[in-house]
Amino acid sequence: MDFLIGLEFTQKIVLATLIGALMGLEREHSKHQEIAGLRTFSLISLLGCVLGILAGPELMSADYLPVLGFLAIGLLALALYIGNLFKFQEIGLTTTISLLLAYAMGALVSINCYAEAVFIAVIVVLILFAREKLHRVVRHLTQKEMLDLIEFMVVIGIVYPFIPLAPINFAGISLDLRSLWLLVVLISIINLVGFIGSRLLTARKCVELIGFLGGLISQKASCSPLIQIYKKTKDINLVGGSLITLNASILLRNLALVGVFMPVLIVKLSPAAFLGFFALALLGYRRLRSSKKTVLKIKSPFDVMHAIGLSIKLFLMIIIIELFTHYFPDAFIPTIILGGLVSGASTVASLAILGSTKAITADMVVVGFAAASLSELLFGAIPLMWFYKALEIIKDSFLDMLAGATVFSIALYASLLVL
Repeated sequence: MDFLIGLEFTQKIVLATLIGALMGLEREHSKHQEIAGLRTFSLISLLGCVLGILAGPELMSADYLPVLGFLAIGLLALALYIGNLFKFQEIGLTTTISLLLAYAMGALVSINCYAEAVFIAVIVVLILFAREKLHRVVRHLTQKEMLDLIEFMVVIGIVYPFIPLAPINFAGISLDLRSLWLLVVLISIINLVGFIGSRLLTARKCVELIGFLGGLISQKASCSPLIQIYKKTKDINLVGGSLITLNASILLRNLALVGVFMPVLIVKLSPAAFLGFFALALLGYRRLRSSKKTVLKIKSPFDVMHAIGLSIKLFLMIIIIELFTHYFPDAFIPTIILGGLVSGASTVASLAILGSTKAITADMVVVGFAAASLSELLFGAIPLMWFYKALEIIKDSFLDMLAGATVFSIALYASLLVL
């Protein structure tokens, strides 16, 4: 059946309008915009889509139309900015830039970049909506935290591009330096997210998610503030629940590390990692609901030096695993279990890197992933708790962690049988 208006054309028009409406809704809600609100943003995004469609080879083949439209919207945005500057003495450029982005999103939709347009629009709305919270984070940055942020930009923008693409040979072992440095970048990003999240969530007294963020960063580093909180409050539900939640996020972190270097294993490992995570998260949430709601703050989790230190451990772990795999194949599992106790993240990443270079098999990576994750989850916090004489935290929460580990193990076994 032929329709008067094509389905693809309708999809583009509706999606472009909705994207503009979403951005305009945020501006009208947050800034109470009278001029550039929901309708204005919708129409601008729609204009970008229509001009993009008209410029296509099926109609006018006029590549200049979207450019002219962008210039027109740019002039309109400039006029609004000047008007606000003189009328309200406001110098903010947020709404002005958002208008240009709304037009660009409409243009992306016109060339069938649907997912890209929606993704960018969501990012823009999140940035706009989180304005006050982000400003609060920036205002409370310390000198050290600013230095860490600068170091992070150096890692990404300066050091990483100059690392050799080809692996180098070290004592008969092939090492991919770019993969190692990519891990530094990855962990630094996780640390940065954890830092911003901990600041925002602490301000809202959301202790439930701080443990989760801590697990993404470092189990050992996050256990120290948990112990201090316990010594001050004696709230076993708070600390035990946070420890369980922390260990839940370890499974997602390890899954992400494997996915970066061996994405082919994601299908096999994801069901078990997510089921184990949800089981532990629910058990931790049950305990946290019974706590006194004391605010838990992990101090400065964003630290590039921590990422570099972890990569040094990773470098050493790769050498140890490859040597033991070559000379002592029967000691593979004990080596991985010990590595999980020391540093689960570096052990799992080492396995994934070795698997990606075919130094070990994919099956060995899967088994090592399970062994390292279970080792860190069940026993990784014990040495630190023993040192600080806080083993009662482990005793109280161990059965819950064992239950989550059991769910993870059964799910992984079932996944391997099916896949």
